[in-house]
Amino acid sequence: MLIACKIAFAPRIQKNKFRSFFTAAEGWGNMEQKRSDQQQTNIITLAYGILRLKSMEVELEGTAKKITLFAEGKNIPVSSVQKDNALTITFDETMIGTNQSIVLTVQL
Repeated sequence: MLIACKIAFAPRIQKNKFRSFFTAAEGWGNMEQKRSDQQQTNIITLAYGILRLKSMEVELEGTAKKITLFAEGKNIPVSSVQKDNALTITFDETMIGTNQSIVLTVQL
């Protein structure tokens, strides 16, 4: 089975305070986005199963100045490319399980 290991955020409503359910190949949970003038935080919390990621894409309202990614408190080194408002980050495959989270914080 081929798993893409990628997830994208691009809310069209309530962009400053967004929360939604998601499903993936091996699990499901909630996605959350919080946005201010200086920072955007995207949180993935798994409610069931496992989630394997190597890439995330988010829509920003500005230019990324500093990017941090944490999986269960562990800092994950990332590479990034921003084209217009789309920021794509890539990293070594990271896996979270039930009740665990991945937190992406972007300083604008």
